[in-house]
Amino acid sequence: MASKFKSSVEIDGYLSISSGNWIQVSDGTTAQRPGSPQVGMFRYNTTTFEFEGYFGAVPAWGAIGGGGGTVTEAFKTFAVSGQSSIVAAGPTDTLTVAAGTNVTLTTNAVTDTLTINSVATGDITEVIAGTGLTGGGTSGAVTLTNSAPNTDWQSTIQTSDFTAVAGEGYFVNTTSAKITITLPAGTVGNEVIVQDYAGTFDTNELFIASNGTEKIQSRTTDAKCISENATVSLVYQDATQGWTADNIIDNPALVTTDYLVVAGGAGGGGSTTAGFGQSGGAGGAGGLRTSYGSATGGGGSAETSLSLTPATNYTATIGGGGAGGAANTASGPGVSGSDSVFSSITSTGGGGGGSDSNGGTGGSGGGGGSMTNGTLYTGGAPSTPTQGFVGGYGDNTGAPLNFWGGGGGGAGAQGVDANQDSNLPDGGDGLSIAITGAAVYYGGGGGGGNWSDSANTGQAQGGQGGGGNGSIRTTSSNGFAGTANLGGGGGGGGQLGAGGAGGSGVIILRYSTTYTLTNPGAGLTLSTAIDGSDNVTTITAGTGNIQLN
Repeated sequence: MASKFKSSVEIDGYLSISSGNWIQVSDGTTAQRPGSPQVGMFRYNTTTFEFEGYFGAVPAWGAIGGGGGTVTEAFKTFAVSGQSSIVAAGPTDTLTVAAGTNVTLTTNAVTDTLTINSVATGDITEVIAGTGLTGGGTSGAVTLTNSAPNTDWQSTIQTSDFTAVAGEGYFVNTTSAKITITLPAGTVGNEVIVQDYAGTFDTNELFIASNGTEKIQSRTTDAKCISENATVSLVYQDATQGWTADNIIDNPALVTTDYLVVAGGAGGGGSTTAGFGQSGGAGGAGGLRTSYGSATGGGGSAETSLSLTPATNYTATIGGGGAGGAANTASGPGVSGSDSVFSSITSTGGGGGGSDSNGGTGGSGGGGGSMTNGTLYTGGAPSTPTQGFVGGYGDNTGAPLNFWGGGGGGAGAQGVDANQDSNLPDGGDGLSIAITGAAVYYGGGGGGGNWSDSANTGQAQGGQGGGGNGSIRTTSSNGFAGTANLGGGGGGGGQLGAGGAGGSGVIILRYSTTYTLTNPGAGLTLSTAIDGSDNVTTITAGTGNIQLN
């Protein structure tokens, strides 16, 4: 029979337990440990399933090596969301992991690893296609085919101004008034469709406005549709073209306008000294630019017509002719002509004729002064972009003495060089332009000045297009002026003579008779005639604005 002692028993020696018997020690949970433990106490912990002793240091309680039983209960509760929890029934309970459909399980006892793999992408049990789409395939990749335009048509009829959304279609009713649709910012391939609901786009127009950043038909201006029962399919291409459609026009419609812009011709050079009175070079013609005809000045290729917006001011300035060089001075070159400007088109004034100097640079170059003291004076070069030709160089010869200034460059040909009496230094011809309905030459260079002790020398001629003739042989002979509003260069002065003045420029515009040109604020001298189905407005003087309405 077991004996119980309620007080401590102290053994001085050792306690021997006969073979086959046992000693039972205290057991309990972790929470049931003694409140005042002593070093050397040991017990069986039913929470951790191991023998433990009290060491007095950290950790105060610790497992006793070799003691304790095998712990087979690795968990108590295994919770799964949406499922019943798995609760361990005891230390011998086992959790089984089962592979589902298209799943494999791989275990590694060495690394204590469980690997879960999918062996298939899975079957697609159902494909539901939206409007205009058809679906195909039951597993793996699924193909959806767009069998109808992917446009989200809005059921509400638009009767006032609105902003569109990419990918949407709209029924628009302009019966009561014009309606403006503002387009969204676009990305490549975006589409907006508008349908004329009531067949009234021809009476009350559909206005199409950008959002302020995108272009329409490659332009920054708005557009409109004026076609009855039209379907307007707007597609966004890129930042350059913007939104485009095949049945819209500019709003307002741009006015295709051909132009001729001729700058003022330069003055011819004057004589340089008393006595021999060496002659001056001729003035170069004003630069010529045009969109009407096969070529612009200087042999340049034809330019493009302007597209002008109605009710918009465009500046026009007529370049004046340059003054001729003074007679009998140490240096009396001709003055360059002034530029003529219309909108974005600028024609450069002609280069002045030389006087004991090279010809000046300009729309067309001026002629060089007569050769003196062994110095050969060259003609001036034309400006860029090409609007005219180079001037000719000056010369002198032996007996009889002949002092020739070079011819001024023209819009269509270079000025003629003075060459040992074999050439008269005529001015270069201008160009024949029929923008008014009749062919007229513009931009002729002036003829070089002449002084000679022979009575048989000729007179250099100005080029076709208003170039002034050079001086004649007589003492105090001046060069002749270029023709006004043709941009001709002035002729060079002879012995004791002054150079001729250059002719003023001109601007001529040709546009549909549907429009009327006005001069808001005045300042311009102009006149308009009709040629066929076009108006032709000629501006001959001043600076101001023009407007088409």
